[in-house]
Amino acid sequence: MRTTSHHITRSLLVAIAAGAALAPAAAAQQDLRMPDTRDAARQAEQRQDLRLPDTRDHAEGRGTHTAPIVEFVEVREPNGFDWADAGLGAGAGVGLVLIGAGTAMTAARLRRRTVGAARA
Repeated sequence: MRTTSHHITRSLLVAIAAGAALAPAAAAQQDLRMPDTRDAARQAEQRQDLRLPDTRDHAEGRGTHTAPIVEFVEVREPNGFDWADAGLGAGAGVGLVLIGAGTAMTAARLRRRTVGAARA
């Protein structure tokens, strides 16, 4: 009895040690990210620019001299109550109430039926 238990214990320890030794190698070989994500990560590793954003803009020729022209647009305030939107909302509310009432009436009618009753 003791030798069988010792043999099982030793086999189990060897299997755990082998799994622990091989698991990092197996995990390192698999990259489960999507191809686009892998490509983006590879590009980010190759070209990481640690300069400040203002320094990068100046180096690439962007600045206030190349900024777009800003145009101010005057927006009028609404003239009042929009009856079309109110009618649409009221119609949707009435429709929901009718659907709920129809469902409740159907459920009440189905509950009143007796199981196995003969239909005329």
